[in-house]
Amino acid sequence: MENKIQICTTVFPSKPVTSFHKLHLCLISTLSHYSYRNRQIQHLLSLTDSFAWEELPTRDPETGDITNAGYIPIIQTLTKNLVSIGYAVHVIQSTVRIVMNHEMVFPVWFPFDASSSPLYEIINFMQVMFTLLS
Repeated sequence: MENKIQICTTVFPSKPVTSFHKLHLCLISTLSHYSYRNRQIQHLLSLTDSFAWEELPTRDPETGDITNAGYIPIIQTLTKNLVSIGYAVHVIQSTVRIVMNHEMVFPVWFPFDASSSPLYEIINFMQVMFTLLS
């Protein structure tokens, strides 16, 4: 094991090819070290099966402060709201750009005039629908 650590801590020369090979050796030696401990890693992972954040207390019984498990619902709500606000801002900005500047949702070249009224709306609608589907 000391040899493996020694490979990882060697000073790399200025040649990129040589340093790439040494980094590769370092990665291989590190991964081979973990493959010998595969049973121990599997045991540690099996211990996480019985763990759930929902079972932990959200408040500290002595101080009344919020614990790490108590922050999870707050973070989930905050993340959901921030993503919703981001989507709303994007939709408003795209709508304003389409209406005011008569632009497409995605700038695309067509072999025909796409700025005429019914065709322009159909293409914008198709771009929005295909964006939602993908």
